[in-house]
Parts: sequence; structure tokens; C-alpha cells
Amino acid sequence: MRKIGIIILGLLFAFATEAQYVDYVHQVSQQYNNGTARFMSMGGAFGALGGDLTTLSYNPAGLGIYRRADFGLTTKYFKGSTDASFLGKTSTDNATKFNINNFGIAIPIKLSYKDKGIVSYNIGLSFNRTNDFENNFSFRGNNSKSSLLDVFLSGIDGTNPEQLNGFGSQLAFNTFLIDTIPGTNNLYGMINSLNGKDKLQGRDVEVTGYNREWAISQAVNISNKVFIGATLGISSFERISTFTHNEATINNTSDKLVDYDYYYRTKTWGTGYNLKVGVIAQPIDFIRLGAAVHTPTVYKVNEEYSANINARFTDGVESWSSPNGSYEFRAVTPLRAMFSTAFIFKTYGLLSIDYELVDYSMMKLKTDNSFSNDSFSTDNRQIRDTYKSVGNIKIGGELNFGQLSLRGGYAFYPSPVKDGFINSGSDRQIFSGGFGYREATYYIDFAYAYTAYDSEYVMYGTDKWSAPITKLTNNNHQFMMTFGLRF
Repeated sequence: MRKIGIIILGLLFAFATEAQYVDYVHQVSQQYNNGTARFMSMGGAFGALGGDLTTLSYNPAGLGIYRRADFGLTTKYFKGSTDASFLGKTSTDNATKFNINNFGIAIPIKLSYKDKGIVSYNIGLSFNRTNDFENNFSFRGNNSKSSLLDVFLSGIDGTNPEQLNGFGSQLAFNTFLIDTIPGTNNLYGMINSLNGKDKLQGRDVEVTGYNREWAISQAVNISNKVFIGATLGISSFERISTFTHNEATINNTSDKLVDYDYYYRTKTWGTGYNLKVGVIAQPIDFIRLGAAVHTPTVYKVNEEYSANINARFTDGVESWSSPNGSYEFRAVTPLRAMFSTAFIFKTYGLLSIDYELVDYSMMKLKTDNSFSNDSFSTDNRQIRDTYKSVGNIKIGGELNFGQLSLRGGYAFYPSPVKDGFINSGSDRQIFSGGFGYREATYYIDFAYAYTAYDSEYVMYGTDKWSAPITKLTNNNHQFMMTFGLRF
């Protein structure tokens, strides 16, 4: 049997200290190609190029490339499609979003009119959307082997009804989906029509949110050959995840249950800080080399969660809602290191290659400022056991025809999950392209990026068994436009 590990979005109905907080730190640690249209169209391979507002959040040495002030604004239209396959049935859902992807300003301050020494000191400020969490999917299928009620029943024997978990088993108890076994006060069983019987089972899932960053940057230009930069990153995220789990009886003659819905909602948000430092060197005219390091981002995270059950019987409806739960914790993302090479072919074009190393096993969870705190010791051990380091590869090119430029790019993000765990094969590929037009005082760029990846989703599980795996095929389309001024 495949290990389920902790990469199960479906377990987010778990409650309070049982919640799968590992999912949160994994989500906010992921960063994909997001930024200006030029950056996106070239696969995000800008670590050695610079001269783009996105580089303030990527390799801040790129700020030092600027010779003129630059102000730009990038808008993005996102359209996502997810095919969900569950027990032989497939359904398709879509998600759309329009937002501001990037804006900022870069200002070079010329210190010398010579080509030796510190030629300029550059400052910059940018806003960059580093990840989108948008995803909707639904699925249905006939399942006779398990029920969500099995999870609610797991481990509760010997517990008095008033002590049951208020976000799961107590809701099921109060709506008569589970009950004490006749003749006992604290031994439990589920309603007969769902106990090992064929049932129509499914779930509707909706995830919304973003990860974004304000970058406050500075860089120096040394002899037009070496560029050194640093960025203070102020990151924030918001993620709202909701699902409605439904189980309907089939050919039920044993009791009056028709179906029930279990609804669960979590909202998490947080703010964190990081430092980025980078360097770009141009040893000869047509080659640039770049390197950058991002320190871990330490987020202070807030979470709110609630649940309810509606059980429909032939003679009425039973409903019960949980209290509003909340929790605070800290999430620490992994360190990132980037190495880049770019080939500049005079005014004709360029080719750029980036390699980004991220060790996701370095992610951490904690409840206060002390790393010695062991409240999340089990979760942190699961992180080390489940995640691994990966090398992301980005390639981009540009051809110039006077004021018009044509661009293309490709990025490959391997799954950070070790073999043997769910989603170990969820590699992500991004194909992109675009064009731009530049005048002396303004520019306009357009980009399109297509993202494809497969993933897996498990609705529920215990230490001994889990629900059938739902296969997800994800295809996302992004359209970007940047308008900028140079002065």
C-alpha cells in the first residue's frame, strides 16, 4: 500500500492540534514563475540578466543593471482547469482570476561618470505575486468500502458523547449519523445504511488565495562588470480552503437516511520576513553569471476553522454546527540558492539558464520563537521523512527585431515529495512565450504561460486505511500584460 504521508489536502478537516499544518508551510514555500510579462514569457530565467522589476524578488543584483529609472505595472488573467478522476468517473471544473501580478520602481543614482569603481547606487521597490492557490474540483463515485464516518468513529470508543470532538465526531453524533451501540454508553457505530453499503460519495473542493511579497532593494554597479544587491522581503499570504463532502444512500431500505453533507472551512493568513542577497558578474561582454541566496521566510500564521453537518432523512433534516476554532503558529520556509548563466548576443538576442536549489525537508513548524519547542515535533519529523531537496530548471530566450522582441521559455519544477509518498510524481512544467515593444520612454510586453501537472487527493484516512485516491490533471493558463515607463 502506498504511503499517504502528510501530503493529503483531504485531511484538512482534521481538528485543532490534529490539523495537517504541514500543508500550509508546503504551500507558502512553493514559488513559481510570477512577475512581469517579460519575466514570465522567458520562463523566469532572469538570475543573470537583471534589468527587470521581478529580479528584486529573485536576484536583487539585477537591480544594479539599470541605467535609467523604470516604473512598471503588470496585470494577469488566470484560468485553471482541473479534471478529477475518482472510482472510474471523471469531472472537470474551472477557476478564473484577474489580478495585479507585479508593479514597482527602480531608480539608479549615478555616482561616477567613469567606468571604474562604483558607477551607480540603485534603489528599488516592487510588489510581486509569488504564487496563486486558485483551484476548484469536484468528483463523485460509488464506494462501498469506507465512509468519512469511519474516521469520525476512529479512536472514540470509551469517550463520553459530550467529550467527542466538536468539529467531527460530535457533529455526526448530534445528527444521528453515529450513535452509541445499544446497551453501552461509550461504544459507537455508524448508521446502518452507510456501514459497508454501496453509497454515492463525492466532494466539492475550492481553494483560493495568494502569496505575495514587497521587496525593498538596493544594489551597486561596480565598473559595469560586477553588480551586487540585497532585498528585504516582506511576504504575506492568505489561503481559504473549503470542501463539502457528500454521501448518499443507494437502495436504502434499512433506515430513513437519504444523504448528508459535511462542510469544512479553513482560512489561514500570515506575514513573514526574509533577506535576499545576490551577485551578477560579466567577465566578458557576451556572458553574465549570477548567484543568489534567499534566507528562510519565518511566517506568523493565523488560522480559523469551522464545520457543520446537514443530514437529510425522509422525515426531516438534522443540522449541527461547530464552534469557531482558531490557532496561531509559525511556519518556516526552506533556504533557496540560485545559479544562473546568460549569453548576450549583442543587440540580436539572448539565452538564459537558471538552476534553483531548494531543500524542502528544511521546512519547519513551531508555536513560538524558540526552535527547541517540540509542540510540532511529529509534524517536523514528517516533513523530514516526506520531503526532499529539488533542483528547479528554467530556460528562456529572446530575439530582437529592432524595437520588437519575441520571447520563449520553459521551467521544470520536480515534485518535492520523496518516492513512495502520495504526490511524489507531481512534477510541474511551465511553457511560456510572448513579445514586447520598446520605445525610448515606454514599453509594453505581453506573455502567455501554460502550466501542466498531475496531482493526487485523498479525502480521508486513518493509520490503517484511506479513501480511494482521486487523480487530478491540472492545466492552467495565464495571460500577462506589462506597461512601463523609462525616464
